[in-house]
Amino acid sequence: MKNILLLGSGVSVAPLCDYLNERGYHITVASRNKMTAEEIVNQHSSRSFYPIDIDRSNPENQALDQLIKESSIVISFLPGPYQPLVTKYCLEHSVSLIMTCHIGYLFKTQQEFEQLDQQAKEKGIAIVTEAGTDPGYGSMIGKKLIDDVHAKGGEIIDLWYHVGVLPCNPNINPFGYKCFWAPKKSLFASVKIKDGSGDWIKDSQIPLIPGDKVYLETRTVEVPNIGTFESRPNSDSGAYLYPKVYGIDNVRNFYHGTLRYPGWGETLQGLIDLGFCDTQYRPELLEKTYQEILLELCGSTNGDAKALVAQKLGIPVSHDIIMRYQWLGLFDDKPIIPPKDSPSYCDVISDLLVQKLGVYQPGDTEVDQIIMYYDMLVQYPDKKERIISITNPSAKPGDHYSICSQLTSKTAAMIARRLLEGSLNLTGLKYPTIPEIYEPVLQEYAEEGIISSLVEYP
Repeated sequence: MKNILLLGSGVSVAPLCDYLNERGYHITVASRNKMTAEEIVNQHSSRSFYPIDIDRSNPENQALDQLIKESSIVISFLPGPYQPLVTKYCLEHSVSLIMTCHIGYLFKTQQEFEQLDQQAKEKGIAIVTEAGTDPGYGSMIGKKLIDDVHAKGGEIIDLWYHVGVLPCNPNINPFGYKCFWAPKKSLFASVKIKDGSGDWIKDSQIPLIPGDKVYLETRTVEVPNIGTFESRPNSDSGAYLYPKVYGIDNVRNFYHGTLRYPGWGETLQGLIDLGFCDTQYRPELLEKTYQEILLELCGSTNGDAKALVAQKLGIPVSHDIIMRYQWLGLFDDKPIIPPKDSPSYCDVISDLLVQKLGVYQPGDTEVDQIIMYYDMLVQYPDKKERIISITNPSAKPGDHYSICSQLTSKTAAMIARRLLEGSLNLTGLKYPTIPEIYEPVLQEYAEEGIISSLVEYP
């Protein structure tokens, strides 16, 4: 029996297990989180669980090495920094690998891409990266649009792509947000700051926006037939890379943005400006209240916290930002929730956001939707044309899984199944943006009713 090794047991992996288990595959779940992994394993008899703790600072891991050696294929949902070690063992044992993280964790230059591609070909295996929701399913939609344009002799001048996982109800809370996928990860870009986190191509140049200013670049986007949102440059849009992936090297504007309901950007920028992006280890925070931390960040030990925050941010006390912070509990004279990670300003605010915004649970009535909005300007030999494509699947009240979890894991599962069955015959390092992958996957989603719609532009 062909064995699939699944690395990780986060909220997005269960639909993948269901999909592959229904087709008779044996799945080994390896994770350091014993509780969540066993919950997955216990749902079906054709699964087993191995506790495994991967230390990315250690170049060797015998348990991981052995598990990969005994597998027919590996599907990794581990965080990106762990993927080089997983890739190393897959190459050593000639085992194909599918991962959902961004390719940037495996290589930084075109030369490194070519080296890894050649290694995989020599081993006769496929390494498919970015096989989730976005990048992944969303990238497939875009590449098909582009390939259709090229087939008609056209050239992409501008490509604007906005994508977001959002509650269907914008009034779910003052932030208009809920965590429908890996909770800390879905918020981490809001507080984890790095230079160049907002990179895109603007008038054939690449402006690099420092991470602590990225929300100042928020723009209003009207998605036809859906609503008004705000979009900020995606923290890993990789403008230096993705035009080559899409085959549009000469594009004038290339933008990959994250959608949120209006108000999110200015509210998160305020947290950054207050200093909550600081990741320094501060054990003394465990003895403080939220209000004390807020006063400390405002350079005070007492006073009216709301007034001090408003003054530091240059806004009136009546501003919606102050209202959102009050709802969040930042002005409460209550001890902080001890962070699951290290006590830092960043972890304090991340954990508080996750707790207050909430995480999707099976059967929730508040469900999610995904908006994938492509807006492209195309030059044909005799005319210019604007192409708008909208994909907007949503979960249904009472669904066991969020729509984000479904698309993230099932995209990887669909690719894995085809590799195992032999209907997808690939070797080398691949994105899911090649026709051999995107055509059958998009077709399978279409059969489930998940499709993209072209909007006629007047």
